[in-house]
Amino acid sequence: MDKISSLFRDNEQRVENHLEKSNEGRYQAMAPKYEREQAALQGQREELAAEISKSDKVYENIEQFLSLIWKYTGITELTPYILNELIERIVVHEKVVGPDGVKTQQVDIYYKFVGCISQRRNGGCTGEVIKADKAQPESRPA
Repeated sequence: MDKISSLFRDNEQRVENHLEKSNEGRYQAMAPKYEREQAALQGQREELAAEISKSDKVYENIEQFLSLIWKYTGITELTPYILNELIERIVVHEKVVGPDGVKTQQVDIYYKFVGCISQRRNGGCTGEVIKADKAQPESRPA
């Protein structure tokens, strides 16, 4: 009986040694992959944190703009004071004369806290395009 118990213990010891070596080998094989994955996840985490921070800032700006714009929902006259309070800047671009003689001029209006609201698909601000007939004199709106 002692001989059988001794054989079982020896066998258990060999199995444990084999498992330890096997687990260590697996760990060594998988560790670089896990480290790369950890680094990638850390990078994603930082990107998402920056995006959340940016979104929070946009939300704050929209809240400030809304509180400002609500003051002027019932105005009957647009005064210089109101314009100065709502608009950060107005950019008037060069006029473009098309092949048919039609003149266009892009005007971008940048509102305080939110910037230029109309956006082109390619990322630029379209603003408002003012068209003039060939016969009309050139005008440059402010």
